[in-house]
Amino acid sequence: MTDSQITALLVDRSVLALTLWAEARDQGLDGLNAVGCVIRNRMADPRWPDTAKGVCLQPKQFSCWNPGGDANHARLMAQAERMVTGLPVTDPRLAECLFLADGLLSGVLIDRTKGSTNYWAPLAMIPAGRIPDWAKGKRPVTIGDHKFLKL
Repeated sequence: MTDSQITALLVDRSVLALTLWAEARDQGLDGLNAVGCVIRNRMADPRWPDTAKGVCLQPKQFSCWNPGGDANHARLMAQAERMVTGLPVTDPRLAECLFLADGLLSGVLIDRTKGSTNYWAPLAMIPAGRIPDWAKGKRPVTIGDHKFLKL
């Protein structure tokens, strides 16, 4: 299957969980929840789509979905293909992300990002530690290795 065929078959819950897994699987539960809150906060903001799938799959917003733009993309698509073909989730962190996706989509998880709609990973920036232009002069919330802002 092609990437576009796979993503067409994914539902909100799966896209949200896969995005958490690819973007923050090494950040613990707080980091996973924080990235999920950014997605949920965008869903409530008229500047973005109102679905998790719509928010996550917007071009250049979550690098894991950009072919050739992220080392995680191939791993993400392999997990996504397993999901759409009905194979069981065997990665324990991805299973955890599915559980978190349920909590995020139902609104029961608390937003500790203070309403953030954007985030970045300073260690992943080139050069490492660089602050994106849109974040300069602002006071981010730090959760794990990521910085969160409401723009």
